[in-house]
Amino acid sequence: MTKNILLLFCFFFITHFVNAQSISLNGKFTDWTGTTITTDATADGNGIDLKGFSVTNDDENLYIRLITNAAFNLADSNSLYVNIDADNNASTGFSTYGIGSELGWRFGSKYGFYYHGASLKDTVFASNIKFVALPTFKSDTFEIAISRAAVVGTPAISLFSSNTIKLNFVNGITGGDAMPNSGSTYTYTFTNTHHSDFGAIDISKCNSNYIRLMEYNVLNDGLKDNARLGSFERIFKAINPDVIVLCECWNTTATQAKTLLNTWLPLGGSASWNCYKETTAGIIIASRSSIQGASKITFGRTTAAYINLPSNYLTDLLVIGTHLAAGNDADSLRQSEADNMIQYITKMKAGTTSVPVLVPANTPFVIAGDFNMVNYSSPLNTILTGNIANTAVFGTAPPPDWDNKPLTSINALVADRNMTYTWRNQSETAKWWPGKLDYIIHTNTNIKVKKSFVLQTEMMSVGRLTQYGLQANDNLIASDHLPSVTDLEIPMTTIITPTLQWNGSINTAWENPANWNCSMVPDQNSNVVIPSVAPNFPVINNSTEVRSIQSNSNSSISVQPGINVKLNGQ
Repeated sequence: MTKNILLLFCFFFITHFVNAQSISLNGKFTDWTGTTITTDATADGNGIDLKGFSVTNDDENLYIRLITNAAFNLADSNSLYVNIDADNNASTGFSTYGIGSELGWRFGSKYGFYYHGASLKDTVFASNIKFVALPTFKSDTFEIAISRAAVVGTPAISLFSSNTIKLNFVNGITGGDAMPNSGSTYTYTFTNTHHSDFGAIDISKCNSNYIRLMEYNVLNDGLKDNARLGSFERIFKAINPDVIVLCECWNTTATQAKTLLNTWLPLGGSASWNCYKETTAGIIIASRSSIQGASKITFGRTTAAYINLPSNYLTDLLVIGTHLAAGNDADSLRQSEADNMIQYITKMKAGTTSVPVLVPANTPFVIAGDFNMVNYSSPLNTILTGNIANTAVFGTAPPPDWDNKPLTSINALVADRNMTYTWRNQSETAKWWPGKLDYIIHTNTNIKVKKSFVLQTEMMSVGRLTQYGLQANDNLIASDHLPSVTDLEIPMTTIITPTLQWNGSINTAWENPANWNCSMVPDQNSNVVIPSVAPNFPVINNSTEVRSIQSNSNSSISVQPGINVKLNGQ
């Protein structure tokens, strides 16, 4: 290692030049495989015990993965900072552990400072630097994004004025941990040749037979607010859902919701939308198809509706709408609500409850709503796995799917941003950064998820806004939550065989949805078309099965060694 004498201290320099990797900020961390982890000694400071971190970038964002030795809430009740020397100059900014930090971000306070010098500073909010960190609940690992185009200070200047930066983590309590430790600095150099694998998601429904479900917290009776109705109308029309779960409809009636839907999304002739409102839950479930029965199913804000799908489907659909208790201090109540929900599902599967109806075995079901998933993640884990916390009150249960396996949570990306969040504050000076509060969870029995996304109009290009009949501020005006959308394939009397065309707009990866029209990767029922002209032609990296492949003249398909491709329709 090189040594440099500065201010009478000896600093060891840890330098990483090329560590760029395509990251989707989704709280899952699987795409960090292969990045270098800079480690820290165990138990070498008070409070949060820092364990390691990784850094990478694409053309839009700086990404940081933080690893600690115990789970904690990144957004609350801590004094942890990340300091970034954005001009790679130790003599500018705030001096901390051998670097001159231009940006000091204090996670627990949910804001930071841009330092002009040792004492001159401007407050920086999450919106100023497009700061996002996931997950929103307690964890021992977090991933963080900061925009490389961030503009800070007064007068405004670019945060990253150098292609090389230094950074560290410091816990500001007495004797708190630091990473790297005193005497070392970490240096990272951006690579400007790496582009994200993400491409904007086509929000249209690829096949009319898919059931499109939208979950949306409309913020305090938004559907009764005339000032917001224009934005809601454009959002609903662009998404064009078949089933809707709406939260915070406290004083909005089912009739009022039905009137709006019949106006915005008319079904034709004398047909009408069907809506059910559970008064105490503030939840409305709406459907193009008839609702056979609907009822509140737990002591909390959870309701269920049994939807009669058309006769060409082999099964109906049970939709459970929920709005778990809010706040960091409501963990116990959220857990009880989750326990109660699993207790209901267990009875429903056993046929010992007829609320809202006696549900036939293997009927697919979806749980959708605002889970308020902050602080502890145990309520979410209970809903997914059936692991009830308070067995004395709610009993024990097997995993909740019909085959006694766990349910699946859809981890949808924002349609125009490679990140998974469903809420962001509507104020530019708000302290809270975007987070994932809303969830759509489903059985794997008789459901296949074909596409999913979260809509945020502020992130959309002018061209895409025009394409879908939206305006840039529609989501900002409508609600602090964003609509979550998923397309479900439910078994039918005739198998759906979509035709999907390769566009190759991002790279050569067959398995990247952005490379396909309608943002859908082919499956065993898909007819595939490879056009004669494309920016990139496909490379199949994993064994796959499709119905057919039509490869036009001058096109090509490459298959990696040892990979099998099965055509089942010829």
